[in-house]
Amino acid sequence: MQETFQLAVSGAALGCVYALVAVGFVLIYKATGQINFAQGDVMAMGAFLVYLFGVGRFGLPFWAAVLVAVAAAGLFMVLVEQVVIRRLARFSHEAVLVGTLGLGILIRAVLAAAFGTDKLGIGDPWGDDTVSVGGVALTVSSIFAIGVTAVIITAMAVWFRRSRTGISIKAMSQDPVAAAALGVNTRRMTVAVWATAGALAVIAGVFLAGYPRAIDPNMGLIALAAFPGAVLGGFDSINGAVVGGVFMGVLQTIVAGYESPFSGVIGQNFHVIVPWLVLVLVLLVRPQGLFGTKRVIRA
Repeated sequence: MQETFQLAVSGAALGCVYALVAVGFVLIYKATGQINFAQGDVMAMGAFLVYLFGVGRFGLPFWAAVLVAVAAAGLFMVLVEQVVIRRLARFSHEAVLVGTLGLGILIRAVLAAAFGTDKLGIGDPWGDDTVSVGGVALTVSSIFAIGVTAVIITAMAVWFRRSRTGISIKAMSQDPVAAAALGVNTRRMTVAVWATAGALAVIAGVFLAGYPRAIDPNMGLIALAAFPGAVLGGFDSINGAVVGGVFMGVLQTIVAGYESPFSGVIGQNFHVIVPWLVLVLVLLVRPQGLFGTKRVIRA
């Protein structure tokens, strides 16, 4: 039971990383109807920026490095939307999909060329510290990941309900044409959404790179498990993205903890494909996800 509890907490921490990336997916999709498959690689870039501004070169304190990286990633995402996505969107959604896949590959290649392929630490203050809860040792990084994610999601919920920008983004996600007719600056809101997705990716990267992991150029591929989480929750539901992301993290970690005795049947690293198996199942049974809106197609 203690082992299961420890796995569940570790899985919830990983799920919070997935949730932050999944919210980035959903935010962009709700506001623009586009899917950014480079979101995971932007997360990896954000983690490397924290390393660069912190222990890597500039020597900033950890939290200062995080804030600078958040700003830099937000600016990067705005430039991507302005220079790349907006032009590709004139052709088709498929062009945007292929373009973001190519962007992700480009980011990975640049990170590998600039920093190498060795695993690097980002200088997080909690390191390998643990605390004991009910006789179970939990890493401080896991507790931080869960706590910070809860604060961020709560703040975003308040932002969407109370702020003018948040209400405008919600209006645009429901009907861009009507929102524009009512005076919503859809271009400005689109910029805000992409910048927010970039900021969330940095926070996710910080916690994914925490003990016992480290940063490497391919860590964005791990975060792609957030995509099945977003589909499970419903691709037009932010709450669904959070629930789906956390569920995927917990499920994947528990499967990883108990898969060894069955490796002769299911093979090694079966937990890696679990999110994608769930994705296929969801698309077959409930394609709109748990909290998504069912689309009605009239003949």
